[in-house]
Amino acid sequence: MPASLPEHRAPLAIQQYDAEILSRRGVDGDGFRVETETQNVIGHCGFDVQIPEHALTLTPDGPPTWVSGRIDGRPIDPFPVRPGQLTLRPAGERFRGYTDGLGTRGEVRLLFEPEFVTQVGGAEIDPSRLELVRSMDLRNPSILQALAALGREVEQPGPMGRAYAEGLVVLTVIELVRHHSTLAPAPGRRAGLPPRRLRQVVDYIEAHLGEDLSLLTLAAEAGMSPAHFAREFKRAMRAPVHQYLLGRRVEWAAALLAGTDQSVAEVALATGFSSQAHLTTAFQRFYGTTPAAYRRERCR
Repeated sequence: MPASLPEHRAPLAIQQYDAEILSRRGVDGDGFRVETETQNVIGHCGFDVQIPEHALTLTPDGPPTWVSGRIDGRPIDPFPVRPGQLTLRPAGERFRGYTDGLGTRGEVRLLFEPEFVTQVGGAEIDPSRLELVRSMDLRNPSILQALAALGREVEQPGPMGRAYAEGLVVLTVIELVRHHSTLAPAPGRRAGLPPRRLRQVVDYIEAHLGEDLSLLTLAAEAGMSPAHFAREFKRAMRAPVHQYLLGRRVEWAAALLAGTDQSVAEVALATGFSSQAHLTTAFQRFYGTTPAAYRRERCR
């Protein structure tokens, strides 16, 4: 169950859980938050949760835990939560009850505001007729893989940056809308990404390559919803946004290594990598060698 969020995000939320929280990390986005948490769920632990965000939770590990309780005052059948299980609770529902567990378990949570669904879906979604459908055992391999990847990104941020995490969140939300909601597509034919706008986005990327570029920002630059933009960009460039960004950053780093005296660490920061280690990982993937070895070879 979701544990407490910062007060400025959910001032009216109810967040009570008797289980001991052993560790917690989180990353905030524009309209969403990803959290990882380790809980001690030994024995009988009560909870009372009501938050204004939709809550999608993955339990990646730990022994099975039984959950009993009431949602908005209505009793639900007790159910087990096992490793690899997904649960989806729509925004605003009050969930009260208790858990019975045997040890320590982990959770990865994606919390996103109802308005975020419309933001990522754009004209594809009619917000007046859309509701997410609660599920205590949601079966969707794409969502499971995306949420597991988000959990790894929170625990150990990789070299692909903000756009990678946002892409996973957008994919997850669109999957929920398509397969786990009362989807009602708004009328209107979806247009592709015109060459002029594609050029505009590519120029924007080149001008801001050293920054932690956001998928949402690039979609706004193209005048499209993030989900539509991500699909059309991949179709036009034959690569997802985060992979295209990573490739361009590595190419720029190679040019700086060959043409300047900047240290490898300085090149990493100049080209948008958060550390020299992240640059090295990405550089080896694209060039099959380390930045230092590449520079030595070029100097010869």
